[in-house]
Amino acid sequence: MSYLTTQDDVEMVSADMSKESGPSKRTTNGNSTMPNNGQPSTVEFFIPPDPSESKAKAGNFSFVTSGSSLPPREIEAFPPSRKTGVIYDAQMMLHAPLHYDADIDWENSSSSDVDQPLSWHPEDPRRIQRIYDQLQQEGLTKQMLQLPCPPVSVSDILLVHSEALWHKVEKTQYETNAEIEAQTDLYEYNSLYVNQHTAKAASLSAGGVVCATKAVVTGKVKNALAIVRPPGHHAEPECCMGFSFYNNVAVATKVVQKELGVKKVLILDWDVHHGNGTQKAFFDDPSVLYISIHRHDGGSFYPQSDFGALEVTGAGAGEGTSVNIPWPKRGFGDADYLYAFQKIIMPIAYEFAPDLVIISAGFDAADGDTLGQCKVTPVGYAHMTYMLSALAEGKLVVALEGGYNLNAISNSAEAVARVLLGEPVPPLPPLQASDIATEVMYQVAKMQSKYWTSIDVQACMPIDDMIKAHRAHHLYNKYGMTCLPLALKDLQGKFPEQVMNTGNMFVEGQARLHHHPDMEKTAIHIHHKKNKLGEEEYAPTFGYTTKGHPDGLVAETQLLKYIWDNYVQLTEAQNVILIGHGSGCQALMCLINERQNAKPTDIMNQAFPDFTRVISSAVGEAVPRAALSNNASSAGSGLSGAAGGINGALAAAQQMTVAAVNGVASAVASVVHSTMPGSSGNQ
Repeated sequence: MSYLTTQDDVEMVSADMSKESGPSKRTTNGNSTMPNNGQPSTVEFFIPPDPSESKAKAGNFSFVTSGSSLPPREIEAFPPSRKTGVIYDAQMMLHAPLHYDADIDWENSSSSDVDQPLSWHPEDPRRIQRIYDQLQQEGLTKQMLQLPCPPVSVSDILLVHSEALWHKVEKTQYETNAEIEAQTDLYEYNSLYVNQHTAKAASLSAGGVVCATKAVVTGKVKNALAIVRPPGHHAEPECCMGFSFYNNVAVATKVVQKELGVKKVLILDWDVHHGNGTQKAFFDDPSVLYISIHRHDGGSFYPQSDFGALEVTGAGAGEGTSVNIPWPKRGFGDADYLYAFQKIIMPIAYEFAPDLVIISAGFDAADGDTLGQCKVTPVGYAHMTYMLSALAEGKLVVALEGGYNLNAISNSAEAVARVLLGEPVPPLPPLQASDIATEVMYQVAKMQSKYWTSIDVQACMPIDDMIKAHRAHHLYNKYGMTCLPLALKDLQGKFPEQVMNTGNMFVEGQARLHHHPDMEKTAIHIHHKKNKLGEEEYAPTFGYTTKGHPDGLVAETQLLKYIWDNYVQLTEAQNVILIGHGSGCQALMCLINERQNAKPTDIMNQAFPDFTRVISSAVGEAVPRAALSNNASSAGSGLSGAAGGINGALAAAQQMTVAAVNGVASAVASVVHSTMPGSSGNQ
């Protein structure tokens, strides 16, 4: 079987074309064998040809570049080799938006910028062309072994997908432009586009990854790079979605396990989007370890579900073989990804000991990709590839998934190809993972340590958590403070053992609730204690949550309301002081807004803890003189500096009762003059 590519169109030339034409002839014997009550059954696939087929396919495909003819042999005929295999077929470029215009730069355009709909898309046909051309220009393809890229068989597809899905893909080649345009909304809902060449391209894409994987497993090549499209990791067993029609990597995995006896496969998915389809295909399969590092954004990033959350670990016999490393926002780069490899991915991979490694290599986390908006460099991808190549005796397949900046994917793929060819990995500058990345790894480590003994939770603990643990120990020893029970599982998970109290925080009808975050942490303070002389002491007590978490403010407000409703509100306390620092004022204000008719409340916001005790005492003395009503409350801001925090408190307090303002203002003014010599005492 050989292939011929031209400028006007690309056609497959085969002596057996008449036998393979039509969707009913894609298997070896033309039939699909499916289990039926334990017995094989024969299913015929036939879709009558559309009379407008030839006209519908007569579009302009001049953007498809010609390429060298692929080897006419089956992969089994190749002799063993220590070369790197490469898969590429320009026919996959024929899958394009219906009115594709190669002159449109999608990254700098929008649907309103072009007159013709369906003329541009991020999943651009030129993605594979640009990668292959760059490898050629750098002389890398001469060092590789060109592997055939045959269409996938129906029997292979049915190892992962349903017959109904296969029918849906195949029938697109017989639809007219008008029929396709009539279904535009349906396709766009699933983040897809089709034309009359989609079925062929999807079949070649899956078949190419199957061929590359077989070649690696049988020793025809030492490793392989599959430059294929459309991508596949979003395609689920029953659903095409996310630019994906067939799940190329999942199909290839099933094929080599069934035909070549591969026992354990590691699929590492570094595409910036979670590979929901791949995870679903092996969700209860202990023989396949699926690890995905992706943007999750609390479930708001595509594919917009909780299936990629760190708590999702598999089901049944496969529990623990799904490992999700979800970034909570954009902007993560080399240091963060390599930290994830060192702390989570490689320890689990070595413990799993796979016989084969497949990388779902989406390059949309690359620096410059406007969809992924992350910062991974080509050198970063090279280092990740190098680490994975140490597994499974080097049996490694790299299959292209996403990546939509043409320069970024070309440079990244080149860096990966050089590692596959055995070139030294370029050095990286000194790196330090971000605080958010270390917190994510800590949470993932706590989850995955249930299944993998190689995960060292303590080694993943952020420095702030170590300080927090020491602080809790200190507070217990010095003040006898203990954790405040949180009955809600959700809150306990977000603030585990992070809310402390003195154990007698309600004394003589008074309570103190103090909320304090700084630039990177959020602290919840509850403190009230009397010493032997009856004088009040205040013990700092800290909770923690990472700044930037998508539901950070929501969680903090929920925590404060829980403490108020279940502890403070149940007492006979008449004087309750809420003290917020910095951005912690937001959660306090949310509490006040939602609990306006609670109890008499004074709010002071203070930037420096040195003043907390004095100001709180002064306000406590001023409140009775102000004769506040039961609904009086005041609020302050977290301005920098002691005087600024006091100013903020008075500014907000002026919106309340005049009596409260006068009482609090007098107390605060005296504190400023007595504790800050030379201060102007601005109010």
